[in-house]
Amino acid sequence: MSQSDIISVHIPSSKETVGIISRERIAMMKKRAILINVARGNVIDEAAVADAICHGSLYGYGCDVYSTEPFSSDHPYNRILKYDNVILTPHMAWGGYETRLRLINDVAENIRFFLEGKSRNRVV
Repeated sequence: MSQSDIISVHIPSSKETVGIISRERIAMMKKRAILINVARGNVIDEAAVADAICHGSLYGYGCDVYSTEPFSSDHPYNRILKYDNVILTPHMAWGGYETRLRLINDVAENIRFFLEGKSRNRVV
């Protein structure tokens, strides 16, 4: 945490990962570090992130996932919505053109396989 300029979080939410990016871990980051969360909202202490941005101890923050969606009026991120060094997107980072194209092609392939009596992308 103390060596990285940019920390991008890509982990599932589990009992081991909830709150893994804690107030203590954020305090270990460089003052000019940028934190990005595209994992799950609850893996980050959202109040700690908001405090770090407000106090200037975190240089920038980007987030596409939240512990509650949409977040309520008392959510900590409401304090940092207008900051120039914060980018909050509406849980849609997955929705780029290439991703949507792949999704549509996979659905078409799944339908084709089904009609041919074959299975594809099945978890047994």
